[in-house]
Amino acid sequence: MKTRPYILALFLIIIAFPTESHANNKYITTILKGTVSQIPDNATVRGAKVSLLVGDVEYTALTGSNGRYQIEDIVLSNLILNKGVLTVRVNEVVIKKKNNFLLGVKENKSDLVIEGNVRVPRTPDLDLMYTYTNDKLEKFKGQKDAYSSVYINGTEVAPPTSSRKWKGSFELKRGLNTLVIKSKNICGIESKPLVFHITYFYSSEGTVEFFDGPENVRAKREEANSVVSWDLIDEGSVAGYNIYRTNVSGRSYGKINSEPVSGNSYTDIGIPAGDYFYTVTAVREGYESGFSLETTAAENFLGGTGLPDRITKDTILTREGGPYLVSSAVVIENGASLIIEPGVEVRFMAGQASLSGNIIADASGGEPIIFTSARKRASPGDWKGLDLNGESVLNNCKIEYAGRDKTDAVSLRGESVLKNSSVTSNAHNGVGIKTEGRDTKVLVSGNNISKNEKNGILVSDSKSHKDQSVKNSSVIIGNEIRGNSAGGIFTGSQRGE
Repeated sequence: MKTRPYILALFLIIIAFPTESHANNKYITTILKGTVSQIPDNATVRGAKVSLLVGDVEYTALTGSNGRYQIEDIVLSNLILNKGVLTVRVNEVVIKKKNNFLLGVKENKSDLVIEGNVRVPRTPDLDLMYTYTNDKLEKFKGQKDAYSSVYINGTEVAPPTSSRKWKGSFELKRGLNTLVIKSKNICGIESKPLVFHITYFYSSEGTVEFFDGPENVRAKREEANSVVSWDLIDEGSVAGYNIYRTNVSGRSYGKINSEPVSGNSYTDIGIPAGDYFYTVTAVREGYESGFSLETTAAENFLGGTGLPDRITKDTILTREGGPYLVSSAVVIENGASLIIEPGVEVRFMAGQASLSGNIIADASGGEPIIFTSARKRASPGDWKGLDLNGESVLNNCKIEYAGRDKTDAVSLRGESVLKNSSVTSNAHNGVGIKTEGRDTKVLVSGNNISKNEKNGILVSDSKSHKDQSVKNSSVIIGNEIRGNSAGGIFTGSQRGE
């Protein structure tokens, strides 16, 4: 059969000329849109730069607060299939890339998932209970954000993995070592540092007996001088003491004495105006102990006897040993209790300072126990708060100026008790009763809970509703609750967040 000439001619015309909708446009354009999110929390990513390279032309868009992006007017060269390179950047760091990304004429969509956290990572935890070692190459481990790496003094010791646990080794120098431990996310953003001090006792033969630094280190500011004092270690067992100073709490200590000090005090003369922090070590037979607990001689802060980051055994705070100074998030380990005698004042440095664990602060029949800010001009939100568990007791106590970072001034769990106390002038909820999937028998009785910037009492009951076997038998009775910005007692989580 012969093809008719006019049919062949018509077919060639259709190939040579596109349909009317395309013939009237100079360029063929399309759209690409989608969402950028991260794992493991599936949170959307704001402010990410999404770019698409088609040929020699790059098209870009930023993700909004909901993580969405839209790139418009993308010029295509082919009606059927086009290829490009799709890239996601945060802080100009490439964190996602798709080569040979396919584009069609119709609207295109691509949801991009990033393996890692692009926000500021949390400070890594350190699971280490000792501060002395005979091992030059010391092993460390702890907790971190998933997909973040861990660095010690600028050296990567744990690469980024999906695990929330990390472990690594770091070579110590002889004597006292100050370790600055940070995590870094996939964009190169660093966490706040964790500063840890460990002493390496070198011994070519046998072992060296570890020894502690002095206790009850104090500092007092006197115009342009600071007087640092401490309790002497048994006479004859040490050759002297070294004094260290910094203007950044917890790190960057520098020794200020040229020779070991034989007595129990040292005057730091002629220092400029500002806040200073001190720690003391003991020297014996060429070896130096670890740092004592830090103390402060600050123009804007009140000083006190420092508390360690971790309390691993029953510890008593006496009035004679106080006031006490909390400079960090102090954790009372399981099985240990912090027992506070009547009349003791516990001061908290501004920032993340807090106390959590089993606390027995029973001042019935005595002077009240005070938990307050270390600032000379204190204000609500200076420090975080108290987090009580187990069978903690606060009786005849005063808690003020807490609530930083939307933290309840006093968090009660288990069978803890808060009675005959005042919880006032805090930046969030005065009292938070936490159920968290377990039976709760908290007692809140006879307290003055007032002038807090959220609720007087927030009962966080949302989790117990999901598990009907969990019971909240807490008792709230005989309290004076007034002048709190959001309300008196609120059951739920919405108002207290």
